[in-house]
Amino acid sequence: MSRSLWYLGLLLIIGGVTLGAVPTSSYSTIAGDRPVSVSVADDDEAFLALTETGATVRNPGNGNGNSGTAIASLVNNLDSDMTVSYEASVDTDAVSLKTTSETTTIDRGSQERIFASCNPPNGGSGTATLTVTVNEAEAANAKITDATLQAQFDYDCPGNGGGHPGPPHGVAYIDTNGNGAYDDGEAILTKSEALSFEDEDENLVIHPDRDRLSSRWEIEIEARSLIVREATLRTNRDVSIETESGGVIFVDSGVSTTNGEIEIEGSSVVASRSTFETNREVSIEAEDGEVSLAASTIDTKNGKVEVKGGRIDAQNSQFRSNTKIELTAEQGSVSLSGATVESVNGKVEVVGRSVSAPNADISTNSEISLIGSNAVTLTGATVDSTNGQVAVYGNSISARNAEITTNSEIVLNTENGHIDLVDSTVRSTNGEIKISSDGLLDATRATVETNSDISLGSVGDMTLTEATVSTVNGGITAQLSRDSATLSVDGTVIRVRGGSGVLVYSPDDVTVSGTPDEGTVRRD
Repeated sequence: MSRSLWYLGLLLIIGGVTLGAVPTSSYSTIAGDRPVSVSVADDDEAFLALTETGATVRNPGNGNGNSGTAIASLVNNLDSDMTVSYEASVDTDAVSLKTTSETTTIDRGSQERIFASCNPPNGGSGTATLTVTVNEAEAANAKITDATLQAQFDYDCPGNGGGHPGPPHGVAYIDTNGNGAYDDGEAILTKSEALSFEDEDENLVIHPDRDRLSSRWEIEIEARSLIVREATLRTNRDVSIETESGGVIFVDSGVSTTNGEIEIEGSSVVASRSTFETNREVSIEAEDGEVSLAASTIDTKNGKVEVKGGRIDAQNSQFRSNTKIELTAEQGSVSLSGATVESVNGKVEVVGRSVSAPNADISTNSEISLIGSNAVTLTGATVDSTNGQVAVYGNSISARNAEITTNSEIVLNTENGHIDLVDSTVRSTNGEIKISSDGLLDATRATVETNSDISLGSVGDMTLTEATVSTVNGGITAQLSRDSATLSVDGTVIRVRGGSGVLVYSPDDVTVSGTPDEGTVRRD
């Protein structure tokens, strides 16, 4: 097998859809029951391929504070969009990946790039291996799980970039060659010079021999790129950071202000294990680039949290505010895997090409709006509003084992794809529940309950097997749209006003499969 292309084991074409027989004892399935044929596929027909770019990783952030060097791409070779959940790692500590886990939707024929950069103070050179574990990849009529892909890349990292910039009282330096490491002859800056730096043609690195840089005045930094390591920038006033053509990187660092706003803007913004806290507003913007917040915290007591970029990756991070939290990816995905998004009294709004929030905790006393033009993934997530509407819109919605609760209305709606609510809870105290799928609706073993009306919709089959559907004061309806569809109700509990209830379905020619444990179903 060529070094330039690794793919999912022996490739099989099944019923016209390319699948992989992967080496980790996983399996591939194809939706529907029909005759299949099997043959070996060429490399470029792989269901999901990992291709190498041939690029060498040389400097942190590619020398300009950016998100790194593209070392490989996950390629979707199918004629339909593919949602991929994966984890990635490398076998050297001299290099770090921008993203170590992700759930993303790859358009048909498109690719998802994987970025890496040098990881100072570690260093070295040679050839490393990138390993991508595909937890699940799903496209139209095809699915694969637990696959392993590998690719190789070269790296040449300086390794001394973790050192302090020189004299004991030097807290920063101008990184003339953009390698993220201090080199002899590069200009050393004082605290005052660093916190008021203004030169859009120079790369600034802040790495003091102590962890706090405090100022009585506003902190205003304008540079070509900015790297902050092991330092907290503190003031009681506003903090403004802007990079002209490069990015902003915070590593084990942060910004703290009691009474000022925090505003950070660059071609990309990367923060790892960093904290941004204030009593006022926090705004982070990456223009058309990426905002990457790994295990980081944004905490505002009384101000809005606004994060905007071409793409947002905030896995295992925390967003806390007493008012509105707004996360917007204008061109790509929003990844909130394991994240906490908590507002006391403000609306929570997450918008992206896709929204991936498995095992996330999203809560507020107000409205929650999750909108993806492609897939919305809420597997294992908690979405809780005390008094506001919960609205989830996507091309498809996957919310297995999720809890979606509020005292108000709940709306789950897809435009072209399915809704998966297996083992989930959808509960409202006083509002209507409206679940409308433009594909299949699978609510096996789910709990759907409210004091008001429940309306369920699908374009095709609807599965309510062993589910509980309950309302105190409303009605329960199921609209399947197609006469050929099947409504599965084996073991379903249907309750109205605490007793056995009736689920009314349409159209009339729908096939009903199974018998409810409690309650009945009838035609409209």
